[in-house]
Amino acid sequence: MRNTYEIVSYHSAHKRQVAKLQSYLWTQDASLAARYFEWKYEENPYLQTPLIYLAFQGRELVGMRGFYGAQWELGRPREVYSVLVADDLVISPRHRDRGLVTLIMKAAFEDLAKRGYRHVFNLSGGRVTVMGSLAMGWKSAGALEPIDLRSGTTFHRRLREFLTQKRFFWRYAGSPLFHSTAEREPFARFDRMSRLRANGSILLACEPRPDAMSELVVRLGHDGRIRHIRDREFFAWRFRNPLGIYRFLYLGDSQLDGYLVLKCAHPGALEPNKVKIVDLEATQPVQRTELLEVAIKSGRFAELFAWGATLPVDTGPYLSANGFRPADLESRAHGCPCVLVRPVSPKSVDSDWVLGDRRLTDLANWDMRMLYTMAG
Repeated sequence: MRNTYEIVSYHSAHKRQVAKLQSYLWTQDASLAARYFEWKYEENPYLQTPLIYLAFQGRELVGMRGFYGAQWELGRPREVYSVLVADDLVISPRHRDRGLVTLIMKAAFEDLAKRGYRHVFNLSGGRVTVMGSLAMGWKSAGALEPIDLRSGTTFHRRLREFLTQKRFFWRYAGSPLFHSTAEREPFARFDRMSRLRANGSILLACEPRPDAMSELVVRLGHDGRIRHIRDREFFAWRFRNPLGIYRFLYLGDSQLDGYLVLKCAHPGALEPNKVKIVDLEATQPVQRTELLEVAIKSGRFAELFAWGATLPVDTGPYLSANGFRPADLESRAHGCPCVLVRPVSPKSVDSDWVLGDRRLTDLANWDMRMLYTMAG
């Protein structure tokens, strides 16, 4: 079967076929899939030419793996690196379990090596991806430790779980009819308060403030760990993600003393519609707590989700005291989700697992945020 596949690099002529294939991954809405592709690859400020590898059988597109651009900073003195993040791995159902992922990745690594890239990264590897990647020479930098806070009645959740176990009825368990209002419209209550100031100083808003947010990041400084550059350009691009709906909590006026970013999925996305904490910054620990408190009490979300390993250590006791518990237990048991790293060269040496002066396989060397990934 391997001889029937051809691996080629993406060309703009493939765009419609790619959008169709991604209906298995992100959304069944072809126009929304096309818009997401454009945002992620064509409008990406860090990589002008999309690096996507496609598998064809005859004229049919049956698989793909995409790499999008990112820009990281690390070390003291500060160093800046342009890197590639692996994402968008999808195989048409009829062509799965045939070794096609290995064929695509082999071709991708050969081409990326010719282009001069040293590393590739996967910033939110799930269980299936991690298992396959580890077998292909990737290493985990560390687990991201999902946690969540579930509030309100459990009736709808238990009803869906009951239906999934029943013959014939399982197919209807995902219907909006079996979701609470808080699940169907996560930000509805939050938006009704958007013109109010909570605690007298925190503004709830629907729009990002790239200039003020990036100024705060600069003012807070950098401890040298690996992190994505959060400048105005990054924030302006990031929050145009068409598969995400964002809300912002701002502490301060023209000059911010803190912000918290929340995200839920677009109604047309295949992602579960929970609210995520994707970024949090403040000048003082008490201000981070204030922002979290407003999000919890004002939002009253059915599920508020975060990666515990990516939040400031000082927020841990507060989150635990307010009901946050380990989530996705099966994935956590397997160390997922996690940050995955792989040198492009198939014959790696010890120095290939280092960027600047930081060892890539140690999560302590990362200032990781969900915002840096497509999960955020």
